[in-house]
Formats: sequence, C-alpha cells, structure tokens
Amino acid sequence: MELRVLDSLHRPFHRPLWIVKWVCYFINQRNKSKQGYVLYKDITTDFYFFLIEQLHNKYPQDSDGVPSIESVEEVWLFFRILNFEEREKTLRDILSRKREKGLETKIYSTYKAATYYLNLAERKLHFIKDKDCVTFWQQSQLKNTVLKSGVPQSDRKIYLQQILQYDGHFFLSMCLLYKPVKKYELKMEDEIFKFMQRYYPIAANFEYTQLSHGNYYGVRRRWIELLRLVGEKGDLSRVLTNIIKENSIFEGIYHDVENNVKDYFSEIRKNAVLLKNKKRFVSIYQKIAKRIEDKSGFVNLYDISKEMHMGYQRFQEFLTQFYQEERLRRNIFFVNVVSTIERRKRFYIGKSPVMKIKITKYYGI
Repeated sequence: MELRVLDSLHRPFHRPLWIVKWVCYFINQRNKSKQGYVLYKDITTDFYFFLIEQLHNKYPQDSDGVPSIESVEEVWLFFRILNFEEREKTLRDILSRKREKGLETKIYSTYKAATYYLNLAERKLHFIKDKDCVTFWQQSQLKNTVLKSGVPQSDRKIYLQQILQYDGHFFLSMCLLYKPVKKYELKMEDEIFKFMQRYYPIAANFEYTQLSHGNYYGVRRRWIELLRLVGEKGDLSRVLTNIIKENSIFEGIYHDVENNVKDYFSEIRKNAVLLKNKKRFVSIYQKIAKRIEDKSGFVNLYDISKEMHMGYQRFQEFLTQFYQEERLRRNIFFVNVVSTIERRKRFYIGKSPVMKIKITKYYGI
C-alpha cells in the first residue's frame, strides 16, 4: 500500500485550510482575465497583492495561521501609494536584500504566507493543476462571498477527499488515536509521533523529528477541528466515515491504520503509566529541592527513587526513559559529585555515572 503522508506540512501558514478556496477563487477569476486579477505575469506576485487587499478589506475572524492585522495594514498602506508598475519592482527589491527594517520584515512574512497558501492549494492538496483551478466547487460557489474564514458544511467533503488522498495515513492515524489517547489522558502530540515512527516510517525526504513534530501535528489538528471530524468522546463524524466507505482506497487505509491502532493499544497503557510516573518524579524533585540546604538545585536520585518506591533497576529504566523523552522539553543536568562518601551504586545516563539531577525549565509533561 502506498504511504499517504504529506511532507513539509509544518508551517503555521498551512493551518487555515479554508484559505484554499480563496486561492481557487483567485485562480478562477484570473483565468477569466477579469480586470483587477491579472496585474502581473508572475502568479505569486499577483496573488500576493490580491491577498493583502482581501485581508485589508475583510480580516478573517479565524486568524490562526494568517498574518497579523497590524502587518497587513502596514503593508497595504505602503503599497497603496505606489502605482502598479512600481509595486512589483519595489516588492522584488525588498525580497532580494537583507531585511533589517520592521516594514520590510512584514512584507517578507506576508509574501511568505502567500507562497505557502498557493503551495497548499496546488502542490499539497492538488486543487490546482497547470495553473488551472480544477473544478471541485460549482462556479456559483466560487464567488467573492467565499472570502471569509471557516469551512461551511457544503465544503467539508471536498477538503476531506483531498486530504485523505494525499495524507490519509497520517491524518487517519490522528483521528483514530483520539479515543484511546483521551481515555488514558495522554498527549496526542506525543502518541502520534511514536505511532507514526513505529508503523509508518517516513520517507527520507521528510525531516520528521521530535523537535519539528509539534508543527506537523499542529497543522493536522487544526484541520480536524475546522472539518469537525472527531467528537468530544473521540468518535468519528459521519462525514468522515461516509467518505471512507465510498472509496476503496480510503477504506484500505482506514483498516490498515485501525489494525495498527489496536496493536498499539498495549503501548498506550504503558505510556499512561510512564506519564503518571513522570509527573510524580517532577513533583518529588521539586518538593525535595525546596527543602534541602543545597541551593544549587541538585537533588540526590536515591532520595527521589525512595519516595517513588522504586528499586534500583526499575528506577534506572525509568530514569533513562524520562531523560530520553524530556531532554528536549526541559533543561536537565546531572552530576556525580556528592558532599559525603557515597558507596551506593551509581545510576547511568548513557555511559556516564550520575548521582544528582537538576531541572531548571519546565515546559509541561
């Protein structure tokens, strides 16, 4: 089975799924050569000025993944006083040089947004082919009234079909993990990362690491919210299940993901126990750090293991897991120095013996 996963879907500008229809409206109008829509040969430049104008005229209620209204207004006012010929040249000059001024930075960031919206519509979700807007909507639907945020009921199926076609494995993995993750009060962001790493190793060109994962997850989570695909209890919406039943490819992906989620269920239970122990570990560390005389913040690991009621081997295994999973979220330090003669067996982080731990930053568990 072909792996259906969108790579590079990791920017905030990918989150407003509804803006794909803005792009399609623009392409549709531009292809008609309607006055005001073909100002420049370069389609990205054309769309950029169209986008700024539309955001100025009616800034969306849902601004998630959209340039700030302050940036939009400042950029719009700057270009407004220039004639059409000057606008393109000025834009190119600003994009080609080092951006040090506030306004130039805002022009660059809003231009980046425009390129990502075009990319999302054309290269990611394939709503546009050969610069021609494929007919997903009726002509009557692609009117100026579509230029607002949100996904109406009539459009949910259209978006969802393209998402499942090009991102089915990742997207359905998130949808099907909602219920067990909610049951055990785990973090979806962590579980989907572990799940994808185990069952769907990403292609070499997809830089999928724990550090960058938050953005990949955040984009799809927002799409699920916009399309209203998962209920409060984790049940899939009828819109989603009906589309899956109507397409044999989607059905095959769904059953494949569903079987893997069932297989992963025992791991979810283990992760729930680990999460509970991590919370206890941090809580005990903080409590001991407050009461000891050593103001350096280092706490003896044996003091923590004693309060957690863990023997050496079990605590060593837990400590290894804790460090591996939390080192990118927290500042964690270890030392092997103690103030008195300490004959007890050392714990190990990798090959380094350690006796004390210090945690200086908390990003939450």
